[in-house]
Amino acid sequence: MSYATLSQNLFYSVISGLMCHRKGYFSVTLPYVDLGRSESSIPLELPVKIVDSSVALASNTLPRFFIDARPEEQFLVTELIQCLDEHHKKYLPPVDFSSGRYGEILEQLQDKLLRCDRVILILGNNTPISWLRNHLKFYKKVQIQRTSPLYVTVYNRSKRHLPDLDFPNLSTCYTSQDCVE
Repeated sequence: MSYATLSQNLFYSVISGLMCHRKGYFSVTLPYVDLGRSESSIPLELPVKIVDSSVALASNTLPRFFIDARPEEQFLVTELIQCLDEHHKKYLPPVDFSSGRYGEILEQLQDKLLRCDRVILILGNNTPISWLRNHLKFYKKVQIQRTSPLYVTVYNRSKRHLPDLDFPNLSTCYTSQDCVE
């Protein structure tokens, strides 16, 4: 058995023990808020992508930052992108919400989490803490697929009180300058 086959089998056994319903897929449940402002949960099954990020790390091509935010916080995303540009930092473009399809949005989110090494998670004035917690849970599930740790910074411009969020490598910043340094 080759090393690649052994690694893949080990990967699938770890994933299947944690969250798989069928080989190569994992399920995730995140809150969905419709336009009428009612909240519900939608269970989804997403394909697991095996990514060898060691090659990207060795060649130093991984974008350093990914900004994760609700569509309502796009003005803060723009502010952070300007700050990243000023500091000559590499970043991935934010998730494109224009498709409106929940599955596609989650696939984009998963792909970006696999391709970056730092996430700036925007906590706007009206962002529910449950949204923040659910995204961190999703990050933990994606973390299993990564070869390096994922660092998350919560951009808390309004300085809201945050409960214990139980995520490794989590920090908080209050200005866009602090978030990119």
